[in-house]
Amino acid sequence: MPRIVVLGTSGAGKSTLATALARFYVIPHIDLDELPNDELRARVEHVLATTPAWVIDGDYQRLVGDSVLSAADTAVWLDLPLRVSLLRMWRRTLRKRLLREPRLLVWVGHEVKSHLRRRLTMPARLRRHGRLRVVRLRSQREIDHWLGSVD
Repeated sequence: MPRIVVLGTSGAGKSTLATALARFYVIPHIDLDELPNDELRARVEHVLATTPAWVIDGDYQRLVGDSVLSAADTAVWLDLPLRVSLLRMWRRTLRKRLLREPRLLVWVGHEVKSHLRRRLTMPARLRRHGRLRVVRLRSQREIDHWLGSVD
């Protein structure tokens, strides 16, 4: 049974891909963005200890460390260009009518830093988990092609 973690910055399409994978394999999908920070560690530990197969989207390394990567058999890294993620987040922001909130500029700065940090640190981080199958997808076309080839 697969244990898949989907990684990437906000707007990369983690939840969309994770939902599709969970439906395909008929396994639980855990979206870390939907869990309150104070419950995150306990919920992740419970899932990892009790659920034989899952798709987890999100990382939250600062809260759960590498526990998800250590338990996963496959890591799918959505490494899309920053402009794609920012455009998707902008559209999401408009849909949620948050455009007037002052947090928007703070969010853009955070996403740019997160994107750059992930690009610099993710390859070494994934290599530390030698048995982990890593799939790095750099465009929507690659995502669609890979999803169509999943068995």
